[in-house]
Amino acid sequence: MKLSFPRTIWISGLLLVVAALGYAAISGAALPLLDPTPEMRAREIFQNHIIDTFAAIGSILVVVGLIWSAWLRLFSKKKTAEQVSHSERP
Repeated sequence: MKLSFPRTIWISGLLLVVAALGYAAISGAALPLLDPTPEMRAREIFQNHIIDTFAAIGSILVVVGLIWSAWLRLFSKKKTAEQVSHSERP
């Protein structure tokens, strides 16, 4: 299977979204703290900013990559056998 650049873009975006979800699960930022100190709350906010950034960038890459792939698939000009035979004549 040949990987094209647009496909690589949306696959990497999908991996970023999965990484953000994994980071949220591992860091514990997915569950809010019940009675946090100001330091704990600051750390939670910082971790949520990291997760939001990774998820947003990943989502943008997925959308751009899918649109780009669809665009190339719809509007790529494939030569038919008849066009190839006509272009080879001198």
